[in-house]
Amino acid sequence: MSEGANGGAGALPGPEHVRILRNVGTWRVDCTWHFMGQAIEGEGRETVRALGPWWTASDFEASLFGTPLQGAAQLGFDPQRGVAVGTWIDGMNPVTPSFVGSNDPDGVIRLSGRAYDPIGGRWREVETEESELEDGRRRFLLRADGELFMDYLYTREA
Repeated sequence: MSEGANGGAGALPGPEHVRILRNVGTWRVDCTWHFMGQAIEGEGRETVRALGPWWTASDFEASLFGTPLQGAAQLGFDPQRGVAVGTWIDGMNPVTPSFVGSNDPDGVIRLSGRAYDPIGGRWREVETEESELEDGRRRFLLRADGELFMDYLYTREA
């Protein structure tokens, strides 16, 4: 963590913030959703912007079962607690889940928390893993109650 990165006056972004800011840009997303014994594929787009040197905010759009899926995420690193933090909202769910976890030196961001499943009508334990691939793409995996639910492959457009 950088000198002053505890969030006080004179705080400087640390390597965790730099890793998060590498996501800034526009991405094509190849989506695979796993549920009810099936893998459903689709395509989406995510635009990630920086909020100063600390945070990113993104807008996500895809289509699931012919229904538009719009969502927004916020991602950062809280230097006072030493954890990665994130939130997600979308147009299919009235609940805002929050996640905490790690932002590892190898470029992998792991978050966990509870999220409401509007299709199943229940709360689920969620774990996510976002990694940088050697070819410049990103992979995002989401497991709900230990089972793979989302597998997204991101390719930079801009």
